[in-house]
Amino acid sequence: MLKILVPTVMLAALAVSSVTHAAAADDAPVRTRVVKYADLDLNREAGAETLYARMVAAARAVCGPDLFAPYPTVGAPHCAENALSAGVEYVNAPKLTELFQQKQAARRHIAAND
Repeated sequence: MLKILVPTVMLAALAVSSVTHAAAADDAPVRTRVVKYADLDLNREAGAETLYARMVAAARAVCGPDLFAPYPTVGAPHCAENALSAGVEYVNAPKLTELFQQKQAARRHIAAND
């Protein structure tokens, strides 16, 4: 039987909804979402953008739908940032890393000006 390895990244997040529950995080279930990207050329900007969009959708699935809202739930931004950061690091594609860094810088700039 021939096995084909399909490039995937798994985004995982602790199901913690509040900073006050952070101490119990070790006992919290880990939610995960697999993101496939074998169909993408990550050497091209379009491929990196498509994968990033898939990863954001996965982060929303594991961290909550409002994670990029102006005032998201308490634990969601850290959950999403950690999940995306880990996923980008795992994939290790320069264009994806550059896109992630640009998006993070833009979010921080917006947050600083609110």
